[in-house]
Amino acid sequence: MEPMLSLPVYRPLFYHVAGKFESPDAEWIHAPRTLTDYELIVVSSGVVYMHALGKDFTVCTGDYLLIPPGDRQVGFRPSFSQFYWLHFVCRDPGPKGDSPCLELPAYSRLPNPERLIVLMKQMQDCIRTYGDREENDFYCTSVLCELKNQTRQRESTIKQDAAKQIYLDIVDYVKYSVNSNLLVRDIAAYFGYNEKYISHVFSRIAGMPLKQYILNQKMEHAKALLADGNSTIAEITDLCGFNDSHTFMRAFKKATGFTPSEYRNTYASRLTNYYYSFAPAPENVHIELPDSSPSEDTDPKTDT
Repeated sequence: MEPMLSLPVYRPLFYHVAGKFESPDAEWIHAPRTLTDYELIVVSSGVVYMHALGKDFTVCTGDYLLIPPGDRQVGFRPSFSQFYWLHFVCRDPGPKGDSPCLELPAYSRLPNPERLIVLMKQMQDCIRTYGDREENDFYCTSVLCELKNQTRQRESTIKQDAAKQIYLDIVDYVKYSVNSNLLVRDIAAYFGYNEKYISHVFSRIAGMPLKQYILNQKMEHAKALLADGNSTIAEITDLCGFNDSHTFMRAFKKATGFTPSEYRNTYASRLTNYYYSFAPAPENVHIELPDSSPSEDTDPKTDT
């Protein structure tokens, strides 16, 4: 069982820095250091091999890792990957008996990683565009709230009845096949079930028709591609399993209210391998700095 972290949110979290990291090559290994704040890593592609919290973590695409201040982190093998990262600290807890907390496992797989990736990308764009320190703290807190909701959703899903494995298998299959022209009958044939039965099981647990879930996953995948890369509309059409660009653009507009180009241009200010920061934490933010040697300093343009 993964360690649980408790983050007081009597007041918004204090945003420090954020960005997106891309491994320069297949031999990159995360440098050793001791954290002075929290770090959240959400892997968008590849695998990150990280030793933290006294154990080795293999953080795959769609996983997250949350490391607390004072913890020693170091890569334990080469990692060829891309991931979004966020550094923040917690403000002092509120009055006794009135200190709400976000309870989060340090590591978990996300049921909808695309939502969190898009939210982190939008947070970066808003911070870079507007740069209001207090608003930055709320953007940061909203990311952790989304993380909490997704971990809660995953926990409740795992506790479903005997049909849960069918549901989980379908979810994994849809995510794996999101770039194909996937139909409900294809899923039923793959698992060897009646089409009506498999639709009923999925709808009962997920709260939506399987056909709608497939479309939702395609739209989430499209939003992530639009926000997190430079693929053309034609390429994204193919990567989302649509037969033609016109059908894809019509479906995207109906689902989001934006054309694909409008969505991409709305949050265009992504930072890659660089971060931006503001003034140090105010006096009411309590941070205990662990002992560190000058050799642990890292280059902010290459390490997260």
